[in-house]
Amino acid sequence: MVSFDDVKSGDRIRLVCTSDVYTQLRPGDTGTVTGKADDPSGRTVFVRWDSGSRLAILIDEGDVIERTEES
Repeated sequence: MVSFDDVKSGDRIRLVCTSDVYTQLRPGDTGTVTGKADDPSGRTVFVRWDSGSRLAILIDEGDVIERTEES
């Protein structure tokens, strides 16, 4: 698991879990971090998923990602 503070743009990440019941993303899906925001609505990590999805990771809602060893 990677914390919000440890992730940065360009990092390759893997989805561990998400609270979004409508997404087609599944644990193990990979993507590239494109940015992040820490504002009153919560901590958000923006991801360009390899599947084409643009689902943002909502850290404060229980979404979990981990960094991959991919380049």
